[in-house]
Amino acid sequence: MRKCFIIIFLALIGAVFQPTPALAKSLQSTMDRGMRAYYQKNWIKAAHLFRKVLYKNPDNSLAMVAYVVSKAWVGDLRHKVEQLEDRLVDYPDDQNADVRLAFFEYAYAEIRGKSFSRALNEFRLAARMGQSSIVHTGIGIIYFNQGHLDLAQRQLAFAMQINPKDVLAYEYMGRILLQFNHQPKLALNYFKQEVKLSPFYPDAHYYLARTYQKIGEALDAEIQYQKTIHLDPLGVGEGFNARISLGDLYVQTAQFNKAKEIYQKALELYPDSPIIRKRLTQLQKQEKNKVK
Repeated sequence: MRKCFIIIFLALIGAVFQPTPALAKSLQSTMDRGMRAYYQKNWIKAAHLFRKVLYKNPDNSLAMVAYVVSKAWVGDLRHKVEQLEDRLVDYPDDQNADVRLAFFEYAYAEIRGKSFSRALNEFRLAARMGQSSIVHTGIGIIYFNQGHLDLAQRQLAFAMQINPKDVLAYEYMGRILLQFNHQPKLALNYFKQEVKLSPFYPDAHYYLARTYQKIGEALDAEIQYQKTIHLDPLGVGEGFNARISLGDLYVQTAQFNKAKEIYQKALELYPDSPIIRKRLTQLQKQEKNKVK
C-alpha cells in the first residue's frame, strides 16, 4: 500500500482553540501515547487517542492525519465518509463535519489513485463557513500533491498565519523549499519549528535530517536520522527511508561497516525491497574496490 496516503490529514475546526497550560499538558500526553501506539501499528488504540486529542483541540493537524490513517488501516474509511455525508444532510452548516469529510475523501482518493476533486470541493465549502487554519492546510496539501506549488505555498502560509502551531503546514512548506525550490537553508527553519512543536513525530526528524545532509551537516543529519528510526522502529512512516538515507550518509563518509549494518536492518523490515538489495550490492563493490 502506498505510504503517501499517510499524508492524509486534518479535521474539524472553528475558532483557534487556546488550551490552558494544564489541558495542553494533558493533550500532549495523550498525543504522545497516540504516536507510540500508531508507530507500533496499534491502529485501534491510536485512533481512540487521537480522537480524544481532536475533541479538545480540533486544530491539531497531525492528530487528524494519524486518526484518518488509523481508520484506513482498520478498514473504516468508507464507513466514515458515509457517516459524515449523512450528518451533513441534517446539519449542512457543520464546518467540523465538512472538514473531516474533506480529509476522509482525500484519503479515499489517495489510496485508490482517484481525483482529489471531491475533497477539494469539501474544503472550499468549509472555507466559506469561516476562517480555519486546517482548511487552508488541507487545500495546501492537495495542491502540493497536484504539483501546484505556488498555490500550495500561499495556502500553507495563510494557515501558519492563522495558527502558528499547525505542524503539517510547516512540514509541507519545508518540503516545497527543500525538494522543489532547492532552498535547504530556508527549509531548515520550518523543519526545526516542526520538531519543536511535535518532538515525538518521526517524520519531522526525518525531513530535518535530510535538510542537514543537504547543507553538509553530516553529524546533525545522523542524529536526526537516528531519532527517526528510534521513534519509528517498524518503518510505518519515514522510518524505513531514514535507514536508507542513514546508510547512504555512512557510505558518503566512508563508514562502510555502519552502512552495511543499517542496510541489513532495513532489509529485515522489507525483505523484498529492491532498493536495499541494490544498495548492498553497490556497497560490496565499493568494499572490493577499496581492498584493491
